[in-house]
Amino acid sequence: MKLDYPLLGLIKHCETVCEAACCGRDAFDFSPIHMASFLLRYNCGIDADQIEQIKSQLRNLKRESIDAIKNDKAITIAEMNQIFTGEQLAELCSELSDNLLLVPEIVSFAEKLLENLSESESD
Repeated sequence: MKLDYPLLGLIKHCETVCEAACCGRDAFDFSPIHMASFLLRYNCGIDADQIEQIKSQLRNLKRESIDAIKNDKAITIAEMNQIFTGEQLAELCSELSDNLLLVPEIVSFAEKLLENLSESESD
């Protein structure tokens, strides 16, 4: 299965533990902080359209996982160097979707911390 941007960019950005060629799925850390870093990378702010596009891509990927479960198929994601069962792919989609929901909160919290730091430095 071929992934497209921006989901592909997000996944590649989260390849922080090792390299996919070496460790497959275990090379990726999909924590919300890494996802936030990707979404802030070029815009210095979260682009709601980009988040919606990723959510749409994840919904499509989830449908692929359901089809794989029904038909007892495996799905290869070459960019992750991983062959997934339908169940494993569904779990990955859920993890990414759940963590994506936390990104705006993390960014907001970080911005508030910076504001407080700036205020305390000016005192």
